[in-house]
Amino acid sequence: MSLTEKIRAIVAELRSIEQRKKLLLQQLYELKVAESQSEVPSSFSTLEKLQLFNDLFVGRRDVYARGFQPKKIQQN
Repeated sequence: MSLTEKIRAIVAELRSIEQRKKLLLQQLYELKVAESQSEVPSSFSTLEKLQLFNDLFVGRRDVYARGFQPKKIQQN
């Protein structure tokens, strides 16, 4: 096999690899899109979800605001 034939064979193989890479990247993209669009059904009822939310994000029950005083706007 001559040097020119070896170069042509390598170039052809690289083209084949590039085409395979493009195909695999497209499949990967499609799978990621499908994964992001799939919804996982919840086994919790709406009431259970609300109770969980309230338990996780509860504020302090012993602290109360005395009032609201807006900042005074300085006029030039």
